[in-house]
Amino acid sequence: MNGAPHCAKLRSFRFDYGFIYLIFDNAEHDDFVHYYRIKISKDGEVIFNERYVSDFYRLACHREDKRQYFRLPNELIEPRQNYKIEVIPEESFGNTGKPLVLDALIPTRYRFRGKVELFPQE
Repeated sequence: MNGAPHCAKLRSFRFDYGFIYLIFDNAEHDDFVHYYRIKISKDGEVIFNERYVSDFYRLACHREDKRQYFRLPNELIEPRQNYKIEVIPEESFGNTGKPLVLDALIPTRYRFRGKVELFPQE
């Protein structure tokens, strides 16, 4: 495949041990997909816009899954709020793929671990 990388599907998000994890299929490209840009918007305003490094650097036998798991920042996410979450794959020469979009209402029952990030991204 030439040009932009392609993500197959944005699965959903999962609440686990006080954190929300975004789950999406790995992007595919003949060259490496180096990054995934994660954008979170609330009320039309972007509140989070960061790169997430893909697992391109691992040997194929050490890539455990065909999916990516990204822990959303607890300090920005609130229960009972609507968020637009975008995943944009980026290959090694800067070409970006079509964004995967999830419009999510965070359930009231979610109770997050503290608002200060104490753990590194896994």
